[in-house]
Amino acid sequence: RKSELNELVRETVHLLELSVGKNAQLELDLSPHSPEIEADRAQMSQVMMNLVINAAEALPAHGGTIRIRTGSAWMTEDMLSRACIGQKLPPSRYAFLEVTDTGCGMTPETMARIFDPFFTTKFTGRGLGLAAVLGIVRAHKGGFFVESVLREGSTFRMCLPMLDLPAQTPVSFEPPASGETLLQWNSTRALVVDDEASVRNVTAELLRRAGCTVE
Repeated sequence: RKSELNELVRETVHLLELSVGKNAQLELDLSPHSPEIEADRAQMSQVMMNLVINAAEALPAHGGTIRIRTGSAWMTEDMLSRACIGQKLPPSRYAFLEVTDTGCGMTPETMARIFDPFFTTKFTGRGLGLAAVLGIVRAHKGGFFVESVLREGSTFRMCLPMLDLPAQTPVSFEPPASGETLLQWNSTRALVVDDEASVRNVTAELLRRAGCTVE
């Protein structure tokens, strides 16, 4: 679905604020010219939630800042070669979503493993959030970058093809087949179970907005 990146951020910002807690300050730095992308809106919301929750958990006990920035940038072949995924994308102008925190940062050893399924540095973590992010970005033909300085913070940057470039072939999402009906959320009762309160609260709020009755 054709979407403006800034619009996707604004749609999710309330849930993002709920997820970061009282000690974290969430800042938005949105491009005045919002780049257009073709993206699954629910999956983009999942990417933002995972990145922001991850950033919040990296902050010290006294709190810190999480900044969400959008824009577009020309990516050269050399720049793309440094991506976690997307090294083989064509040089072009890409839309980007960037989440930066003032948290603990990571060692090179930790950075090498953060996308491994079930790897986590948190006692109660499941280690699936960043692995899911990588899968979503890959499905959207995008690139993903990570920068981190120990004890200073980290930056996670998702780059996606822009729709207003004629040479770009956007990812497409097929509509339901003829005769297939979409799930009617208004008649759905959902049970949300998770050991982390922030995940429960955000997931429940997303389902309520879709029309579910949530326990």
